[in-house]
Amino acid sequence: QNAQVGEAARSAEFILVYGASGWIGSQMVEILKQHKELKQQGVQIISASSRLENFSSVLSEFKEYHKPPHSKVIRVINCAGKTGRPNVDWCETHKHETLQANLMGAIHLASICDMHNVHLTHFGTGCMYTYNDKFPQPPHEYSASSDHPAVKESDPITFTGSFYSKTKATAEEYIKEYPACLILRIRMPISDDLHPRSLLTKLLKYEKVVNIPNSMSILHDLLPIAVEMSFRGLSGVYNFTNPGYITHNQLLSKYKQYIDPTFTWKNFTEEEQNQILLAPRSNTFLDTSKLETLFPSLLPIDHSLDLLFSRMKVIQDEQARNK
Repeated sequence: QNAQVGEAARSAEFILVYGASGWIGSQMVEILKQHKELKQQGVQIISASSRLENFSSVLSEFKEYHKPPHSKVIRVINCAGKTGRPNVDWCETHKHETLQANLMGAIHLASICDMHNVHLTHFGTGCMYTYNDKFPQPPHEYSASSDHPAVKESDPITFTGSFYSKTKATAEEYIKEYPACLILRIRMPISDDLHPRSLLTKLLKYEKVVNIPNSMSILHDLLPIAVEMSFRGLSGVYNFTNPGYITHNQLLSKYKQYIDPTFTWKNFTEEEQNQILLAPRSNTFLDTSKLETLFPSLLPIDHSLDLLFSRMKVIQDEQARNK
């Protein structure tokens, strides 16, 4: 009987996920819903319906679930934001919507969490840097023993050439000042399936691609880590990519090796690419030593992609059999 009284007296606990209908947000919701400890504790995962640009809706929805001592929000995860369709050039022609969501809305949500002492995990971007004299473009072949300079979390932002990057970079500068906020700089995300938002899918559809070394994020590896970091209550900025870097050609070569031996592609230069874009793109190599200290088993990008394409092959073979 005492146990039942204790259970009844315990307040309901919620984790709010903003951007839950999006590509990364929907995956985070699934990971959280399958989490054994959260199930045991009865924590409810809520896909927030309010949009970041609707400030009053965001606040009222938060308060709907956060009513101590009867109920409380124990974590907020922000996967929302404008990235543009089909790419970030959309943000160049929709600056108001991009500004309201990526900058004003993101800071507003961080402020709400801070006022109510709720931990926030904010998905930022690593597309805020570009190669320069201090961080020159590395050789195409990556070596784990390389001492080539990579961008640390503490290095000043060097790329705001696109409006998307400018809004995300400015948001990070302010949000990182909140003591209970974790910022994860995801970059060129790749999924096990050929989702339209995956970097791989985009590259497969382009007539020509540039061939530049870049840090990239394998979602299969990193999203469960994001949940773990949130539970630990970590704060501050983390470069959230797999260790190392890889070129677009190396990525497409692996696709050709594992998935489609007939696939071919053409290259063009960064200068030629910029002529057909509304805004230039970030290319950079991020230092992941801070993340690796916490998760030393995180796979380097090259090895991780081999496993990703192996999983993709299994999925596609199964789909072919079921046709």
